[in-house]
Order: sequence, then structure tokens, then C-alpha cells
Amino acid sequence: MLGVINYFAYLLIDMRNVKKLALIAAIVASLSFLLPIKVSHWFASSARATDVQQSNSNNTPTLSQSCQNQSLPLLQVDGKRIKDEAGNKVTLRGISFCGFNNAWGEQVLPDFKQKITKVTNGTNGWYPNLLRLPIKNYHLDNFSLEQVYQTLQAGVDECVKQQVYCIIDWHAVDGEEGADWRSPEMKRQTKAFWSYIAPRFKDYPNVIFELYNEPSYPKLVSKYNWKIWRSVAQEWVDLIRENSPRNIILIGSPLWSQITRYAPDYPFAGSNLAYVNHTYKGMEESWPKEVGLEYDWEEVFGKAADRVPIFLTEFGWQADAEWEFSKATTAEFGQPMKEFLSKRPNINWVVWTYDHYCSPRLVDESDRVLGGNKMGIFVRQWLQEEWSKPTNPLKSCS
Repeated sequence: MLGVINYFAYLLIDMRNVKKLALIAAIVASLSFLLPIKVSHWFASSARATDVQQSNSNNTPTLSQSCQNQSLPLLQVDGKRIKDEAGNKVTLRGISFCGFNNAWGEQVLPDFKQKITKVTNGTNGWYPNLLRLPIKNYHLDNFSLEQVYQTLQAGVDECVKQQVYCIIDWHAVDGEEGADWRSPEMKRQTKAFWSYIAPRFKDYPNVIFELYNEPSYPKLVSKYNWKIWRSVAQEWVDLIRENSPRNIILIGSPLWSQITRYAPDYPFAGSNLAYVNHTYKGMEESWPKEVGLEYDWEEVFGKAADRVPIFLTEFGWQADAEWEFSKATTAEFGQPMKEFLSKRPNINWVVWTYDHYCSPRLVDESDRVLGGNKMGIFVRQWLQEEWSKPTNPLKSCS
């Protein structure tokens, strides 16, 4: 049929031959009677195929098969930057999961693997190059360290398959379920967790360790408070480094990982260390005013990022969030944060959270991306923009 149509097209070029046109009309009439295939249907099918091709060509590139079979380069700290083994500057941007599988609580370990497949390599339009995998401290009340390890290994292996970096996050939150980094029990749990987990992931070049999610006490902004924290947490850093010589370690701070400003002047000892900040709109209200400092991103972590590597491993917003601290609109918080971070591209960041059990959230219970005064659509577009930048370590594989 296609050959006949092409022949017709050739004949039509000679519009002066009326007899040929008459012959064409007769043949077409005969074919339409004899064959159930309609020319209009063939052209419509071709048009639809073209539309699909055009739509796919407009998407951000996915990883090539050859890159999916490669190992990601091990990352390292160099001054205030993260670099790969070849010395190229790297920027990491991504998403944090919540740490719960199907309910708010510690009865079920998270299914990281199925979550990762929903947000990597262009699935549903998502393009992170870093994912954060939280394990709650009170998971250890119901599960063995081996069970926790198996859960993390499934997630990390999926990250390897999808070619993204990942943070293993010891997600202790002081004040939640009695957690307090100063207590003997939390010190014991933290040491047990890293003693078991760090050596088992030491050979994964895509793995980063987050030491302790949010040490909160005492709620003071002072170098004294930082030094007290450092005197305890240094032992945990040393423990990880003893068992995993090369992976980057992320270090938070008291007041829900907000007093990052002291990291450059009073750093932890060791190599490949970076520092963490968490920020939400409501943090302004928790910031102690008696210290004479306004809650300003520049003062809280911006200036520190000029001297040491900084990771925002939590930030986000949602106008109707259940958690009061995170209530904000995109205009109030999201857009200003994007503008601030665009001026400091060396700051690495992870948005909280891809999960409908925690807030602020990117998606609903059906994984539909939330827009309006919720942040999902905004963040997804932002990640797409960041993917195209030359400091994306995965871009060379696109």
C-alpha cells in the first residue's frame, strides 16, 4: 500500500498530465473498494508516531545503557567543594524519603527500593542525582541491625542500578521518642549503628554517611555548644572513618542542625567531612533572639559555605503542612530559597520529602506530584534544570 501511495505522489508532481490524474483517481477509487485500509488512517497513525517522538525528544535525557553499567566515581572533599576522582567539581541535588513504609511509626522498615524506582532516571519527570535514605533510631527497638542493613542494602543497590548517589541517614531526632544525643542510650545506639553499617558500605562509591540527623540540645547558638557537640560526635566520626576510609561523612549540629556557622572555625578532625544544615520557614521562630542574630540564610549557613562544604539535607515547604515549622508558600519560601542557592552553587541540597506520610511533601498517596502552594511541581522542575548543568556528575552519561 505504501508503495502505491509513493507512486501516486511521484505522478502528482506532473500536474500538467490530466490523463494521469484521471487514472490516479480511478485507481484510488478501486483500492478504496477492494482494501479495508484507509489512506487517512495510515496518515493519522504516522502523525501520532511523530507526536510521540517529539514528546520524548523534549524530555531530559536518560542515562545511556553504557553508563548504567559503570560505577559512579567516588566523591571527595576539596576545600568548600565536592569533586570527583578526576578533580571535576560536583553538585548534588536530590530528594529525601521519609523513612516510613506505610504508617507513621517504627513497626515497618521502609521499602526504599520501590520508592527509588519512582523518582530516578526521568521516571515521572524526576531527575535527582542524590537520594537520602533515613533509618529511624527507634527502628532498632523492633528490628535487628542485620534487618536494617538488608533494608539499606536493597535501597543502595537500587541506587547503584539507577546510577544515583545516596545518603545513609541515621535519622535520630532529639525529642522524638526520647532521643537525646547526650544520653548514654543514644550514644550506645549511634555507635552500634555505625559499627555495623559503615564497614558494609565502605566499597560503595555512591554512598555518603549522615552522622546524626538532628541533635537538638541544648538549643543555643554558641561556639561553646558546638564544641560540646564536637567533643562527643568526633568519636562517631572516627568510628565511621575507621570502618570506611573514603566515603564522605556529613555532620549536623545542635538546634536541629542549625548552628552550622561554627563549622569553619571549629571543624571536626578527619578527611572527607562536610557539614549539614536544615532549614524551614518556621525555623525563624525557633532561632534564639537573645544571641543578637537574626535568622538569615547568609548568617546561618551561607558564609560557612564559602569555607567548608555544606549540604542542606532537609528543607521544604507546604502551605497546609501538618508540621507548623514547614508551613509556607512557594512565593514565601521556595522561590527565595532557589534564588539564594543559585548564587551559591557549591551548596549541595536535598528536599524533604518524597512521601505522603511526612510533611512537607512532594506527592500524594498515589504519587501524584503536588502543585499550587505545595512544592512538588516546583521542585521537580528545579531538579530538571539542575540536571543539565556541567557539574552534575551524571550528565556525562546522558
